[in-house]
Amino acid sequence: MEIWQKFIAGFKNFDHDDTIFNCVDQDVKYALMQQRKRWKKFSLMVENDLEPAGALQNGHNLYKNDGDLINRLYYLTCLRKIKIIQNDKIIYKDTEKEILYISELDCGNKINEDTVYVCPGCGTITTVGELVNGCSYCGSYFLLSDLYPTITNYYFLSDFSLSPKESKSMIAKWCLSGATLFSAIFVISFISSPKSILEMVFTIFMAVILGGFIGYMVMSLCFLAKIIFEAIKSIILIGKTGFSWRKNRQIKEMISGFSQSEFEGRIISAIKMIVFSDKPTDLTVYEGEDLFKDAENIVEMSYGGGIGIRKCFVDKQEYHLQIRVPLDNLYYLNGKVKKKREYFDLEVHKTANDEMNADFSVQKVKCRSCSHSFDGRYQKYCPYCGSEYRLSDDDWVISYMERV
Repeated sequence: MEIWQKFIAGFKNFDHDDTIFNCVDQDVKYALMQQRKRWKKFSLMVENDLEPAGALQNGHNLYKNDGDLINRLYYLTCLRKIKIIQNDKIIYKDTEKEILYISELDCGNKINEDTVYVCPGCGTITTVGELVNGCSYCGSYFLLSDLYPTITNYYFLSDFSLSPKESKSMIAKWCLSGATLFSAIFVISFISSPKSILEMVFTIFMAVILGGFIGYMVMSLCFLAKIIFEAIKSIILIGKTGFSWRKNRQIKEMISGFSQSEFEGRIISAIKMIVFSDKPTDLTVYEGEDLFKDAENIVEMSYGGGIGIRKCFVDKQEYHLQIRVPLDNLYYLNGKVKKKREYFDLEVHKTANDEMNADFSVQKVKCRSCSHSFDGRYQKYCPYCGSEYRLSDDDWVISYMERV
């Protein structure tokens, strides 16, 4: 089974199954874990179901070089059903036809969890998998680059495509409805004003033909109106976020080996980590202020596609990017769930290294004050002396986030 197929199977059962954690990167995994804690906080059970639907229900993929990495984008059309249950009562449900996009990154490196590795802390020969949670011999903690291939991002966008079977079914439904309506109208008119049997048969026959044609035309107009409506929404999205990655070339010139797909996935995961965390200011990935008050009521965040890069620059030996991200969020409040399309303005930064590290590596996390090692990926303060650890020396960090 391909990694994206494992992801889909795990996504469906994410509320009570850890399968999805085996195929996503560390940031996506942590964000999902935080989200699941949020559900438990409100005693919510969330069911996700993906049914094959649309023209691309069997799935397709695209491959491209992205910085120093290889990006595989898998996409398929489906009917996404989400149901939120509290105390055996359904408080929210929604069914939408969407395209599921799954972004998988690879670097060609063959390192896996069973690969033998030397602990950078004490020199003990161990495996990469055993180092994920820290060395069992010396207690050192590390920042481990993800084991490729891994899924770094996923999102849903509206879909209007139809499979041949769906097209035939929809055409038949509309034509039959039109034919039935017109036939009923003419039958009623004949009852009120009787005519010959021949005239009645001929008129009903023409009513079926005309009704079927009008039904088809109404269907086409409704479908066209829906597409125009979504196109207007897309134009509004572009107007609010800016053209996605219009500064891509400038960024890649500024940062050698920069991967758009990796960055996009990392930022979406970081936003979810921050929003779903009980204490976001304690996370190493966030250096901003307290969040807006009702952030603690968000139970689901769906990336709307199209990060807008508004500005990129270097300041005090740090890379800075100012971006806007569209998100579809579900808020839980007083026993009800409401959906909102929102935009988040962010500024992210990291130390201006010569290049991005696209290969696998193990870096020891060590407090610069007391030299003790601790889990620094999501732990902002040294548990031994209380000194602050700055993840931005090694990775992207959000320094500002505001809902607009």
